[in-house]
Amino acid sequence: MSGSTPTYGLPYPSLSDAPDGATQMQALATATDTALAAEAAARAAAITGLYTPKYALKTTAKSYSASTSFTNEVDLVLNLDVATAVYEIHGFISYDAPATPMFKHTIPVPIGATLRYACTHQNTSGVTYCFPCNGADTVSSYGLGIGNRLAIEIDGLISMNGNTGVIQMAFANNASGSGGFNIYEGSYLRAVRMK
Repeated sequence: MSGSTPTYGLPYPSLSDAPDGATQMQALATATDTALAAEAAARAAAITGLYTPKYALKTTAKSYSASTSFTNEVDLVLNLDVATAVYEIHGFISYDAPATPMFKHTIPVPIGATLRYACTHQNTSGVTYCFPCNGADTVSSYGLGIGNRLAIEIDGLISMNGNTGVIQMAFANNASGSGGFNIYEGSYLRAVRMK
């Protein structure tokens, strides 16, 4: 065969080729099969890891000493390892904190990545509120006293923008005062790669 298509290289006969339908059809079928297999492999490679959740689950409660300096929560960390990805982020944090100095959190992200999320929680006035957040914003939440659990829910997207790295929850007291706080078992972070 003396010709082939420009995109997939599928063969075709020219007018000067001797007629040989069986050989020409076999060559076309074999080339088509090879092109389809390569396309299927490329698509499978492109979606590997899509929609597969990554979880960070806190299995035991942890008490934190009183401090206004952020402390990373060692159980609530996720490795986001695809530089071109966009991940959907969801989190649920079960905590307690004194009424004074209350509680705050942040979610630092890898350099160059962009995190946008909504944080549903009780603000420092005790009002349930959905707070829009960017990157490593500090979000202050209400405290009802040790032993009185409250929750924070996080929903958003992180675009890695060519970078990889970890996201990790960090917590602290909102202001100076007596009493630390607790992060309880069942708290979690989840990331699902969307792109």
